[in-house]
Amino acid sequence: MNYVVYVLRLTNGSYYVGCTIDLYRRVRAHYYPLNIEVKSQKFRPDKIVALGVYEDEKEALQREKELSVLHWVSSFSE
Repeated sequence: MNYVVYVLRLTNGSYYVGCTIDLYRRVRAHYYPLNIEVKSQKFRPDKIVALGVYEDEKEALQREKELSVLHWVSSFSE
């Protein structure tokens, strides 16, 4: 099974980092929100700006965490 780590640029210019085994289903869920409190569902995806495919779940989750931290640090410093 492959795990996909992805970065979405949202319509408000911010970014969302996620991990999934079904990219099509997950991106569709971002477009058609069920829970309006989730950041990526308040502002719909504009574009997938990066993705990586991993065979190991732990490796994929580690990469997602690294990208999330990098995003938080860069948005804090702006």
